[in-house]
Amino acid sequence: MPFTETQPGDERVGPREGRVLIVCGDLFFGTQVASVVREAGLDPLPEMLAERTLGHLADSAVIAVLLDLETRGVDPAALLASLPASRPRVVAFGPHVQTQRLEAARAAGCDAVLSRGQVTSSASLLRRVLLGEDEPSSSPETEDA
Repeated sequence: MPFTETQPGDERVGPREGRVLIVCGDLFFGTQVASVVREAGLDPLPEMLAERTLGHLADSAVIAVLLDLETRGVDPAALLASLPASRPRVVAFGPHVQTQRLEAARAAGCDAVLSRGQVTSSASLLRRVLLGEDEPSSSPETEDA
């Protein structure tokens, strides 16, 4: 399945509850993430270029941002500083072995930080984290990527 947003009338999962901006420069992994977001009942909005993130956030339907820390140009602190207080949730993710990068995203104020494995392993966990209903039970450093 190509890395594109859900088409109107896509009834495989049912009605969508909100749009999730996926900032991921890796076409193949971004496609996996979009599939899990769709499986979670949310509408994926993929973006491969970090510098276009703010432009997408003008879309009031965006309820969360999934931010791949490996995407060139991604700076969680700068992104969070440029967003208004009524911003969507920002969930950063990256390889579990990149502990400094994950901790930096947490320190910058991301609402949640996950490993790549946590993002793709459970649609229900991802949904709860994106909607702010749950935080992951273990730290990203202990999960497989």
